[in-house]
Amino acid sequence: MGEEQTTDFGEQIRYPDTVVCFDRDYTVSVNPHPNHEAVPLSWVKHLAHERREIHVWATGNQYLRKEAAIPGINEAITSWQELMLPDSVERFREYVPPQSARLGRKEGLALVRAIYEELNPNPKNQPDFIVVDDVDLSGLGGYEHKFPWTFVDAIESGTAPVDVQRPVSVSDVPLTESNCPESYPPVDRDDPAVLRLRE
Repeated sequence: MGEEQTTDFGEQIRYPDTVVCFDRDYTVSVNPHPNHEAVPLSWVKHLAHERREIHVWATGNQYLRKEAAIPGINEAITSWQELMLPDSVERFREYVPPQSARLGRKEGLALVRAIYEELNPNPKNQPDFIVVDDVDLSGLGGYEHKFPWTFVDAIESGTAPVDVQRPVSVSDVPLTESNCPESYPPVDRDDPAVLRLRE
């Protein structure tokens, strides 16, 4: 969709075709659902670090941020603050109310979408937004909701809105564990990579 920009760590970033937001608990294999299949952590890392046309966010339990080296709600708030303040305090408060200690699941998802809409206000050039969560978010406007087990089934059958090219070359070991064979640049909370899209 857009030109690529380079981060301080040499990573390429471009305006995405798809944005995928993942919950963690009962959704990703680091804390799987007891009765359903979970999304392998390797898929999350693959989509986030091997596929430049896809941006991945942690919008549930924020431990996933460090386990997969992906941006989360803190980075979304920082990005929104950078985009809105000091000129548009009211618009900033639309998504980050002053009294909220932390954003809920739906508020965080709405904020992630608002960031991309602000970075590229042309409605014809918006990415597809997908949320993978064990909680039913099908009523949330602007997102295609997938339960983790239906997301896994769709990937395996080739009917998912994104493709995980297999075999995946990354492990299911969280980046927070010393035996993880991968290393990715840490997410910069103060200067999220998504802000490079405006340069």
